[in-house]
Amino acid sequence: MRTHTQHTRHTRHRRQYGFAIGLAAGSLVGAGLTIWLGPRLASDLRDRITESARDIRTRASEHYEHASARVGDAVDALTRPRAL
Repeated sequence: MRTHTQHTRHTRHRRQYGFAIGLAAGSLVGAGLTIWLGPRLASDLRDRITESARDIRTRASEHYEHASARVGDAVDALTRPRAL
């Protein structure tokens, strides 16, 4: 029959091994998922970044054209001869 101290030690060792085994299993699963999904995620990320850059470039070009037209209109209004 085990004493209380022996039982406590045995339980503590089982917990430590259980934690170590869980940690190792989680690391292996995480590494496997990273290897499996990594290249696809990187490719998707590159595509999303490229698309975002295109959108930003398009919007910037549109804003530039709009601002340029407004400045041109303002300059025309200022340089137009006024009727007396």
